[in-house]
Amino acid sequence: MIVELMRRRRTVRAFRPDQVPDEVLRRLVEAAGLAPSAANKQPWRFLVVRDPGTIEAAARETEAELALLQAQVAEEFQGELTAYSRQFVSLRGAPALVVPIFRPLPGMSLLLAQPPDPALVVRMRDLESHAALVSVAMAIQNMLLVAEELGIGACCATAPLVAAKRLAALLDVPEGWQIAALVAVGYPAEEPQDPGRKPVSLILKWK
Repeated sequence: MIVELMRRRRTVRAFRPDQVPDEVLRRLVEAAGLAPSAANKQPWRFLVVRDPGTIEAAARETEAELALLQAQVAEEFQGELTAYSRQFVSLRGAPALVVPIFRPLPGMSLLLAQPPDPALVVRMRDLESHAALVSVAMAIQNMLLVAEELGIGACCATAPLVAAKRLAALLDVPEGWQIAALVAVGYPAEEPQDPGRKPVSLILKWK
């Protein structure tokens, strides 16, 4: 049952060295592509990275940007950042990365009268960008759930996007596209505990 799959899924950051078969990676991307998207524009592509050198280079680029960030963090928060820094390089050691990228696709902005109000153009383009990001987020969730079903560990990491420009250059992300996250995948070498969830009574508000 889908709800039980949701309850069972955990973020995995430690992986066995075994390679993930191409067919399994293809199934993850296929599941992602079944997600709903704004106006069914499907504004996503998925880069699969299996070369260990490229994965290590992505981790190094992230570390380099993290060092610049750390220099700007107040002294009293340095310990907190150090503790969190594991999130920035959780991709290191993963047998594969799936990198969802997206781009805003024109919709409402094309329907405006000419010449359009510049402020309205900005609002519509912001809306299109937001819609594309929400769409790719739903695709990532599909991928994470199917990974769990197939016995594959996965970690959807946004912390490495502190180095988004460096990573885009490393991975040859096409002009106009953005990296939504880096999803490290592999056979799990850990069994993470349930981190706990906020109760429904806290997150539900009736209006």
